[in-house]
Amino acid sequence: MLVEMLKSKILRAETTDARIDYEGSLAIDLDLMDKVGMLPYEKILVGNISNGKRFETYAIPAPRGSGTFSVRGAAAHLGNVGDLLVIMSFAQVDEREIAKHLPRTITLAEKNTKIIKSQNMIDGDSASVGNESDDTLIEDALKIIGEAKEISISHIQRRLGIGYNRAANLLETLKERGLIDKIK
Repeated sequence: MLVEMLKSKILRAETTDARIDYEGSLAIDLDLMDKVGMLPYEKILVGNISNGKRFETYAIPAPRGSGTFSVRGAAAHLGNVGDLLVIMSFAQVDEREIAKHLPRTITLAEKNTKIIKSQNMIDGDSASVGNESDDTLIEDALKIIGEAKEISISHIQRRLGIGYNRAANLLETLKERGLIDKIK
């Protein structure tokens, strides 16, 4: 049996443009789409945090690094510039794979210029629009590690959505502080 699961999510994206005269869709900064594995022309569900309205459309790529979230066509009636959005895409996952399935998510701030939280990212060493602070990453890593005193670099890399070198440096910092005993 296939179960529809969250695949990608961009949270707290600030609407930069609303164009009624366009045929429809949501234009999204391609760098941010790549971060969560969202594909051009993929069907998306959009929730407008500012007014509570939801709509389905498809993602179209906007210029890389632009921070663009442009609501277009009929959907432009459902939001205004400055509204905060949550954008989600879904995938059908075999029920035997559900336990391994992890959605890729980012949370944005400062007019889409900063990623303040990320999970299970594809391209994670550095976000072109910003990075999480080391303190936040240390907090998140400690939550992942929990009671375990031994953790692998690749596990932290995948769970926090950061690159290998950054994950290795993070774990080395935790080891130096005596918060973990061994790194695999």
